[in-house]
Amino acid sequence: MIEKPKVFKSPKNIAATRKRMCLICGNRTQVQCHHIISVGAGGGDNEWNLMSLCVTHHAEWHHNGKRSFVRKYYSHVLRWLVWQGWEVGKDGTITRKGGARIDKKVTESLRRVPNSKLYR
Repeated sequence: MIEKPKVFKSPKNIAATRKRMCLICGNRTQVQCHHIISVGAGGGDNEWNLMSLCVTHHAEWHHNGKRSFVRKYYSHVLRWLVWQGWEVGKDGTITRKGGARIDKKVTESLRRVPNSKLYR
């Protein structure tokens, strides 16, 4: 049996993220943490990996899928990524120092957004 790698867990970061407002609508009630790199894919509770979303927007991310969500809320998501220290390469890859890389689906979604100044 192959053992899963241990991921960084931080109840402190989870609690701090839940105290913030929703990245999309600014709602301060029922805020949940969304892992950019899922726990199953090795993403931990690092501050740069936790996005604050209200219950509605968190459900929308998971129900409609990340591509749809990122296209719809492009400016909010991109601003948050840059603020958290993610780097967007000229080829559209989104990475972080230390080798963390965002899912190709999110990268492709950001690349295909109409009128995106980032990819002209």
